[in-house]
Amino acid sequence: MLALLREVAGVRPGELAPHDLLGRFGFDSITYTRLSSRMNARWDLDLTPAAFFGVATAEDLIEKVLRNHGAALEARMRGRRRRVPRRPARPRPRPPPPSTRRPRRPAAPSPAAAPNPAAPGNPPARDPPRPPAPPRAPPAPQHRRPAPALPSPSSAWPACSPDRTAWTPSGST
Repeated sequence: MLALLREVAGVRPGELAPHDLLGRFGFDSITYTRLSSRMNARWDLDLTPAAFFGVATAEDLIEKVLRNHGAALEARMRGRRRRVPRRPARPRPRPPPPSTRRPRRPAAPSPAAAPNPAAPGNPPARDPPRPPAPPRAPPAPQHRRPAPALPSPSSAWPACSPDRTAWTPSGST
């Protein structure tokens, strides 16, 4: 089974070991579809690609297949083909019987038909020109109010007397 994994991955025998992560070798839904098809053909199983999702390593995949299909594999290896229930194959639709009627001739193009713009020799179709964009209005002037005048620090705080013993109200010394 490990040899089949290597074959599907397209690697040499020494490159894919049982403990290697399958994602490193590009295993995805397409690869799992190819793998399930080859395993079904080789061992007469009924695997789908969904059976391989959730496995990380080659060893996990092999263990999962053996756990779910080990009896069928063992019987196949011993030469006794165990009957494994399979989905019935869909019958292919039969082709219709040959007709005795003559094939219809294609209808002639009507003279009033519009010319084919994609016909050879016709110039490529162009989009109609866009109307010009409306003119933009000039930006509105920004009117800002002047910031209120702040009182000077000397007028905002009470003053100390010259001998520093008393505070006097601001503005009077």
